Amino acid sequence: MWTTFLARALAIGISLPLAMGIGGATTPRPVVIQQSLYAALQKAETFAEQGEFRQAVAYADFVLNPRVLRVRLDLSGVVTSQRADAEAAVVKAAKAWEDSLGNEVEIRFVTGGVSAVRIGFRSDLKVWGADAAGHLVWSRNVVQIGDDYSAQVSADMTLRTLSPGGRCLTLDNMTHAALHEFGHVFGLNDSHWVGDIMGPQDLNRPITKISERELTPLREVRREAQSIVHLAEWVESSATLFAPR
Repeated sequence: MWTTFLARALAIGISLPLAMGIGGATTPRPVVIQQSLYAALQKAETFAEQGEFRQAVAYADFVLNPRVLRVRLDLSGVVTSQRADAEAAVVKAAKAWEDSLGNEVEIRFVTGGVSAVRIGFRSDLKVWGADAAGHLVWSRNVVQIGDDYSAQVSADMTLRTLSPGGRCLTLDNMTHAALHEFGHVFGLNDSHWVGDIMGPQDLNRPITKISERELTPLREVRREAQSIVHLAEWVESSATLFAPR
């Protein structure tokens, strides 16, 4: 059915490939974006070209993340005197990401039920034997249940509360770490540049603002994914108009 509909749509001059952002595949992709997002976007475009819009939207959603990202915060690993700063750091980082993504995603803090992201704290944190300000273990998948397809994300974030020297990390230190780990959730790779949110943190100069150098490629790949979702919505709303009589 969808293939027939697409043929009719093309016959009346609707430029579906342009709507999907197809044609830029030969453009070099910024390395700041996780390769899995580009792979999912390519699958979404392929499914859309084939008229398989349930799969196309699921892979586009893989790139976009849930519209509401449910987050559970566990402060049990933080000393009482530092809990206010620890909580404020995560809330500040969440708000910065919401604003930077144009409020396309709501980061909603929950105390029970299912959560996509779970955040905890440790006084000491090492990754591969080296001191780290934060760490994230996450997965993204497209799953099929019956005839439906959906994208799912799951992440466990750990943030550090004490410096290697044993002093309490500041609000800005923990905000930088939370911004960095949320960046992975949204699809950014690590950066080698000190001064980037996704770069290594200088404890004396924490970063609390996401740079345009990091945001621009992410916004672009999200726009491509959104164009596929919008196309699918357009096809669904227009199918009746073009149905054989």
